[in-house]
Amino acid sequence: MQLTSEQTEPHADISILTELWEVAIPAPLYTLFDYKIPINDNQRLQAGMRVRVPFGKQSKIGYLVQSIASSIHGDKLKQAECVLDETPLWGEPLWQCMLWASRYYLYPLGEICESGLPKAVRDGKPAPKNLPSSSSVPETPWAIQPSTIQLNQEQHAAVEALTAPSGFRVSLLQGVTGSGKTEVYLHTLAKVLENGGQALVLIPEIALSGQLTAAFAARFSHVTCYHSQRTDKERYAVWSGCRDGTIRLVIGTRSSLFLPFHNLSMIIVDEEHDTLYKQQDGFKYGARDLATKRAQLEGCPIVLGTATD
Repeated sequence: MQLTSEQTEPHADISILTELWEVAIPAPLYTLFDYKIPINDNQRLQAGMRVRVPFGKQSKIGYLVQSIASSIHGDKLKQAECVLDETPLWGEPLWQCMLWASRYYLYPLGEICESGLPKAVRDGKPAPKNLPSSSSVPETPWAIQPSTIQLNQEQHAAVEALTAPSGFRVSLLQGVTGSGKTEVYLHTLAKVLENGGQALVLIPEIALSGQLTAAFAARFSHVTCYHSQRTDKERYAVWSGCRDGTIRLVIGTRSSLFLPFHNLSMIIVDEEHDTLYKQQDGFKYGARDLATKRAQLEGCPIVLGTATD
């Protein structure tokens, strides 16, 4: 007789910590989706972080929106595959701006999140780490050449008004072509940059970027353009530089409104009356109005430049 004994090892007590979150999926769907998000002991989930989730038969990258107590039993919820970020992709003001845009323009939040991201970030490439605080001044060398043009009385008054300490404020700078609005922009931006801030200059079309960039580059040592004709690699470099503070001044078309500046201190909308600021397909929005909302949330002034009455 042979006695055979089977020894069954006890099951290891393996538990994965999870939180329940609503996730925005980049799809034409006007709803958010509940997922269990796995976390480790040192991880803190925040809105605006990317997660990879199962979605139908696919695996998609979504964006955390808010923690929830789901009405569905936890066992029935799908679990996210992984969390891709240690910090949110966007600062709180821009994140709130996108939430507002989704409600105001009745457009899916997931697609708005992707509308301003370079392809590499949409595909899951790591975002820059070690974000500076909003009060820190980047160490990137920055030079401002003194102006050789003497401002007239009206220009000087405009610069003084636009650079007065305020916070959020909407100003209209009106002047026909050739009246010197660009020089007012340059003097105003010089004060913003001297104080360590970042600035965005919106233009209605790519064709205007070359002329305006040349004028700005003659005064400032680092001027960056952002528009759809730049390569994916270039767009990622600008996006990353705005986020980590190494890029301080951007001239760009509508899409640059979604760049993640960490210390945005002024927005200028040149030719604010131009109809090209209205996106006509996909996410249909008015860049001038959305820029005003972002300035309000950032607590910074916005200047609307126009040549019309």
